[in-house]
Amino acid sequence: MPISSSSCLSPPAEVTAPEAPKRPRFSVNERVIVKRRRDESLRPACIVHVLKGSREYLVHYEDTDRRLDEFVSEDRVMAAEDQVRAPSTEAAVSTEGTARRLRRRGEGVETPKKTPLKEEQALEEEYDNLTKVKYIEKVALGNWVMDAWYYSPYPDQFGKTRTLYICEYCLKYMCNERSHRYHMSQCSIKKPRGREIYCHGAISVFEVDGKEDKLYCQCLCLLGKLFLKHKAVSYDVSEFLFYVATFYDGSACHIVGYFSKEKMSEEDYNVNCIMTLPPYQGHGFGKFLISFSYELSLLEGKVGGPERPLSDLAVVAYQSYWTYAVLQALLATDPCGDMTVEELSRRTAMTTEDICTTLTTLSRLQSPFFKLTFDWKARPKAVVLELLVGSPQKILSEFVPKLLPNPDAILWRPESQSG
Repeated sequence: MPISSSSCLSPPAEVTAPEAPKRPRFSVNERVIVKRRRDESLRPACIVHVLKGSREYLVHYEDTDRRLDEFVSEDRVMAAEDQVRAPSTEAAVSTEGTARRLRRRGEGVETPKKTPLKEEQALEEEYDNLTKVKYIEKVALGNWVMDAWYYSPYPDQFGKTRTLYICEYCLKYMCNERSHRYHMSQCSIKKPRGREIYCHGAISVFEVDGKEDKLYCQCLCLLGKLFLKHKAVSYDVSEFLFYVATFYDGSACHIVGYFSKEKMSEEDYNVNCIMTLPPYQGHGFGKFLISFSYELSLLEGKVGGPERPLSDLAVVAYQSYWTYAVLQALLATDPCGDMTVEELSRRTAMTTEDICTTLTTLSRLQSPFFKLTFDWKARPKAVVLELLVGSPQKILSEFVPKLLPNPDAILWRPESQSG
């Protein structure tokens, strides 16, 4: 019996065109309300960037630092009432050029009628606009996966990846985990480049010459920029020395932070850039690096200070260290607490300006342990520290940082003394 064709053949299926991807509901510069990922709270924000081919947005929360910018999916975004569009952020200047002008505090600006403050604010805003799209969201370094805080100009596709993988020893950067795992299995380096100039306990410091280890220092600058707002990444690192602090865990030296300084600084900066990686912040490594920079200045017989502007975290760390350093010098005198600003500068390697700022703060401090009198008008400026209760050691213990370098463990001397 013949089989009916209708019993074995199904009707042709309907061919439907693929559904077109839905367009993002929101656009760049639009004010919105966002459910923040870290605490699920609703916050006013501005759309900074729309991720191509998706419905994800990079948002900047109002009245917060840009290190809190994050990518969020559209289901976390809702329209804000009375939406206001911010002015366009397009600019025809390079990030590097703007940063250099920021450092010169407005030299060469074509609008001389502005006040210096307004010039600096305008340049600050321009630089902020140029660097506000932070494509890199996560940084995998060693055993840590960290949130990236700011834009860093990694080249090509490396600057556009959501997670950047970095070897913590040679600082080579990669886009995917597989390449990173393979590299780590082949990389024989277990410490930073350069020479070890400090080793005490588990902490070491390596001095790296930008002229001798150019690629490593360039990678270090790119890494630092991920966590520093005002750093201008320069690929000409030959005029800088880098001091990389590490923590030894029994198998390798793990980078915790670094600072850099010019080999010849006209402004007497002893630090041009300083950064502690987020997992190690709050453990004393920041003030350790600050103190180490002043120990080097003391060995050189120079006074110095950090290049401005400082980040909000660096301001707190420096003010805390300066307070300790000034009190330590005053409490070590005999009779206790009687010294000039110039002598304080010689003993601490701090600039007289930074010392005066610190003394002003201390003179206003209502401490039950001491009273500090600072006479601005005296020539030379006089400082008197009067002990009220307790010993000098007891007072100093209230201000001493968690970590301080041991001066006797510094294996470094200025070029004029080495040899």
